[in-house]
Amino acid sequence: KPVAGQGFHLEAALPEFQALWLSRLLPEGRRPTASSIQLHDAALMASVLAQPEFIQGKGNALAVFVGAHDIHFAGYKAGMPVLWRKCPVPGGTIALREAVKRGLGVDDTLVDSVLDDSLVDPRSALEPILHPVLDELELSRAYLIDQHAVRPDRILLMGLSAGAAYWCKYAQESHRLELAAPGVFDGIEVPVKP
Repeated sequence: KPVAGQGFHLEAALPEFQALWLSRLLPEGRRPTASSIQLHDAALMASVLAQPEFIQGKGNALAVFVGAHDIHFAGYKAGMPVLWRKCPVPGGTIALREAVKRGLGVDDTLVDSVLDDSLVDPRSALEPILHPVLDELELSRAYLIDQHAVRPDRILLMGLSAGAAYWCKYAQESHRLELAAPGVFDGIEVPVKP
């Protein structure tokens, strides 16, 4: 929400159904501990709920969350979380950046440029990381299809600050998976007070 002279602040909360789902994970008769609920993971799961693609799919979706050090997959059926899985393959934005630096011989200041608007195609440097991640993504998609009758045609790719176009292109060419990389604030309405 806008705060006078201080820019924008984003307020977020968990939807009630997700808070209830999480509450069932708490140990009964004992106080919650820091490991009882991973709020970071819960916030990631909730971050797609306002996405137009999620809403158009009536809450049936598969999402990939790319963090700094790891990658998670989340599956939803009618808006309810039915899958939360950490990708066993090492990855994340830091690993991707390092792969581009090593594979293409660029320094830190040029990595984002190479990933976003370069004439150099970085897929050869990204392939050793992306290929096993996309294999794991196919397993998550197969689980949603087989166990929950959810067939996500487009998979939401969240959390990348650079290089989403190459993820999408590589996924289509190598695995026939269609990824969509929406903006993180797509679908969020900011109330403006007169």
